[in-house]
Amino acid sequence: MRLEKLHSFISRLKSLDRTGWTRHNIPDHETVASHSYSVALLSMVCSDELGLDCEKCMRLALVHDLAESVVGDMTPHEISSDEKHRLEKKAIFEIAKEVGSPKLMQLWEEYESGKSEEAKLVKELDKLDMVLQAKEYQAGGKDLSEFFAAKKKIRGSLLDLAGVDTK
Repeated sequence: MRLEKLHSFISRLKSLDRTGWTRHNIPDHETVASHSYSVALLSMVCSDELGLDCEKCMRLALVHDLAESVVGDMTPHEISSDEKHRLEKKAIFEIAKEVGSPKLMQLWEEYESGKSEEAKLVKELDKLDMVLQAKEYQAGGKDLSEFFAAKKKIRGSLLDLAGVDTK
C-alpha cells in the first residue's frame, strides 16, 4: 500500500469545490472532502440507530466520492449518469491500482450498486447531506429549491431524524 499516493488523492478532494454550490455562486462553500466527512459522520450515527454495520457504512461514505479526485465533481446538468459512472469506475480502478488497495474499488462498487443495506443508507445520507447543506445555504437568501427534490430519494424516518420537512 502506498499511503503517500492515497494522500495525494485525498488532498485533491480537500480543494475540490462542490459543483452545485459553485454553479449557484454560494460563497465559501463546502469541498468534496468536507461533504464526504459529513456523510461519514451521518453514517456513523444513523447506522447505529438502524442496527447496520457502522464500520462498513463509514468506509462506504469515505470512499463514495474518491473517484472525483480524478474526474472532478460532475452534476446531472453536465453529464449523463451512465457516463459519470463509467468515468468514475475507470478513475477508482486507477486509484485502487496506484494506491495498491483493491478494497477501495470493492467499496466503491458496493456503494454504486446500492444493493447492501449499508450502501442504500449511505446513498440516502449522501442526498440528505446535500439537502441539509442547501437548507443552510438557502438561509443566506439564495433559491436552492432544486436541491430539495432529492428528498424523494430519502426515507421519511431519516428526514424526520434530520428535522427536514418531508414535503
